[in-house]
Amino acid sequence: MAKSALPGVRVVKIKDLIHPDPANVNRHTPRGEGMVAQSIEQDGLGRSVLITADGQLIAGENVTEQAVDRGIEEVIIVPNDGTRLVAVQRVDVEAGSERAIRMGIADNRAAEVGLNWSAEQLQALAAEGIDLEPFWSAEELAALLAEEPGSDVDLGSEREAGSGDEGKQTCTCPKCGFEWVA
Repeated sequence: MAKSALPGVRVVKIKDLIHPDPANVNRHTPRGEGMVAQSIEQDGLGRSVLITADGQLIAGENVTEQAVDRGIEEVIIVPNDGTRLVAVQRVDVEAGSERAIRMGIADNRAAEVGLNWSAEQLQALAAEGIDLEPFWSAEELAALLAEEPGSDVDLGSEREAGSGDEGKQTCTCPKCGFEWVA
């Protein structure tokens, strides 16, 4: 027996509900934006975006912007509390078809080339106490934050005794001063 979905699935105008995150850490790249635009023009939409309860984008800002720029005005809102996966079923696409393969490649490749992390925004998040360690290795984070000067922020979570760091040493990036346990 299938479980029922959360109530409230509805269709609304994008402009009436969804608004971008002014603190988005991905500034995007022209190449990634172009890939998303081309994919939408060629094959239509094939992915969802993630919004907060009040409609602020969490993920999918580029997809939303490119869709609006191509005249797509509506969005299907699927309420979810994070305990269920939401799948977009394209009823016009057959498994294994050239279109299905192209859409899968476009989704993954556009995400790969579309990333343009804002070191300034990441520094601001770290200053607010957001732990960035789960997302980057210490070396990756140090290199990323060295791209934009001005960070004297502790970018990792506070370590406590018994955290498994005994016998490890603290390292410091010579460019930005980022410290990590290695």
